[in-house]
Amino acid sequence: MASYPKLPHEYDEDELHDSSRPPPLPCKEARVLKGHEGAVLAVRFNPTGTYVLSCGKASEVLFWDMVDGQVVARFKAHAGVVTAMAMHPDGALLLTSSVDGCVKVWLK
Repeated sequence: MASYPKLPHEYDEDELHDSSRPPPLPCKEARVLKGHEGAVLAVRFNPTGTYVLSCGKASEVLFWDMVDGQVVARFKAHAGVVTAMAMHPDGALLLTSSVDGCVKVWLK
């Protein structure tokens, strides 16, 4: 029989502090970010964790403030669906890819 990871509430207190086991995953919904038109295909934190970037079918990249859950910026990134994105660890560059056949590099 397959062994599945426990849900967070199934861990005993001593298991939570056992460094040989992975920590439980968050399972309490804190906020829903709504603002995309169509499917969301990727979500990434910025390097400091203060913002979230998301992209999807509407060809846009959205920047979300994690304090209030509001969209603080959005821009049309490609002519087609934005399929993926990655931010440089120093936060100065953002890369996006699309079904339009392009990878774009964005500067601050």
